[in-house]
Amino acid sequence: MARPKSNIRERLLAAARKRFLMHGVDGASLRDIGKDARTSAAMVTYWFRTKDELFLAVVEETYVHIMAGIRAAMEQEPVPVGYTQSVERLIRAVHGITDVQFQVMRIILREAMISSKRLAVLFKRFSGEDGHVALMWRIVGQGVVSGELRDDVPPMILVASTMALLVAPLMARKLIFEQLTDLEAPGPAEVAGWITKVLTQGVLAGPRPGSG
Repeated sequence: MARPKSNIRERLLAAARKRFLMHGVDGASLRDIGKDARTSAAMVTYWFRTKDELFLAVVEETYVHIMAGIRAAMEQEPVPVGYTQSVERLIRAVHGITDVQFQVMRIILREAMISSKRLAVLFKRFSGEDGHVALMWRIVGQGVVSGELRDDVPPMILVASTMALLVAPLMARKLIFEQLTDLEAPGPAEVAGWITKVLTQGVLAGPRPGSG
């Protein structure tokens, strides 16, 4: 009878995710990660040569699932046409991520801010053909070509603005609204609708009828 496949790699990734979230990559101890995974620090380095390699494995394990969810949302019928529909579908997918996926997003944001080396590696991964940065460039590029987006704004600003409104409300919803029992956090579909309106129409009120 075949022996059951070991899940040690999965245990190491789960333990590392927990420790990276608590202490950051640099502050996390391989000994503690091994202990949490019910093994040793030597086994951690057997599977992952460096702590950065372990960090990237933690990211990749979750990132592929996030992107799979995004692709599935973008490919659902009816397929979104144009910038506004694509962004609303994208926001809805992002705001539907699991708690574990959100934990990894928090780790990514922190490490990207404190380590230029990790930022460069992450950006290269996210800019790949199957990454979210490449997806955002395609959506924005199509919006400019179709005339849905202004062509006098640098594309980098359009991409950055879109990505900021993807992440910032998600952070607020997960870290603030869902922790306050007297406030009801809007669901992914409602969030997507409102953020898309803010992104495409702005937040400043227009002239009131009969004014000026």
